[in-house]
Amino acid sequence: EILKSVLGWRLEDISVEERCSEDGKTSFADYILRTATTAIVVEAKKVGATFELPSHRSAKLGGVLSEGQVGEAIRQVREYARQKSIPFAVATNGNAWVIFPAIRTDQVTFEETQAKVFRDLSAIKEHLVEFWELLSRQRVIEGNLENILFGIPREPNKRRLISLVSDYGYRLGRNVIC
Repeated sequence: EILKSVLGWRLEDISVEERCSEDGKTSFADYILRTATTAIVVEAKKVGATFELPSHRSAKLGGVLSEGQVGEAIRQVREYARQKSIPFAVATNGNAWVIFPAIRTDQVTFEETQAKVFRDLSAIKEHLVEFWELLSRQRVIEGNLENILFGIPREPNKRRLISLVSDYGYRLGRNVIC
């Protein structure tokens, strides 16, 4: 419900229980969210699953996030993302959300990768803008997920081409071929 009602994902953007096969083994990714430019694998554990999470909103995947049920969920969703060549992943138990890049090509190890952590629904409510900027359909389409997780500064608003041309009123004549 959070994906659709809060984050604006449409039913046609969400694939449920998609097959992940490799080396003769088959498993199923809970949800895959897709846009024209990127995708996110979401592993949704039962609400009762205990996620021991740090109090801060960012943590390395090799630290406390590698332990217990949250560590298992993170490794599971990372494997689905790897099998599907999907760059981003989310592990959630419905209350807590851990958002991270599952595939890195910048020589940063998985253990050193920073994840965004929302400990519970009250943390999401308190930091709703940050949560929405990360995972909303609109912001994912705009590239916010890459920008925030990889620390890429946002590009300034692109100027219109007309402002880059010094004499935009000049009209080109036909060339000799035309």
